[in-house]
Amino acid sequence: MKILTKFQAIKLLDQQGFTMVEVLISMAIIALLAMTFIPLFSTSFINIFAFGERDRAMSAASDVMEHLYAAQPFEDRDSIETKLNGLLTSAERNFSEFILKELDTEEHYQIEPSNDPKEIDSVKGYRVSLDAYYQSGGRRVTLTSFIRVN
Repeated sequence: MKILTKFQAIKLLDQQGFTMVEVLISMAIIALLAMTFIPLFSTSFINIFAFGERDRAMSAASDVMEHLYAAQPFEDRDSIETKLNGLLTSAERNFSEFILKELDTEEHYQIEPSNDPKEIDSVKGYRVSLDAYYQSGGRRVTLTSFIRVN
């Protein structure tokens, strides 16, 4: 057993801890700092979810566009539209959350003549834009590609 000297005993008795007020003030400061970061984290989780939905919608549109691109060259605009309508009909079964059934198929895409000044004269085609909707139709993503015609 260790015997304390008188000086060591007085030193032990003089030691003081934190007062209750100091502890409460430090807890309040920590709570305020934590409360400033909570909205940041919740917004981050919402954005992560939204970007995930956007990526899935883009993937659905890309799948339809790749099938259309692989089927080229087409004879004319009507043959592009016929193929695209067929792809969208099959896509509605597979990606119904992205290509909404209640919308007319005309609203899902645009087929426009390509007016690109850099276009080579021997290559003719159309610029096809395909829309995919996500977050219950509240947002949309558009994918555009050049489709050749003979």
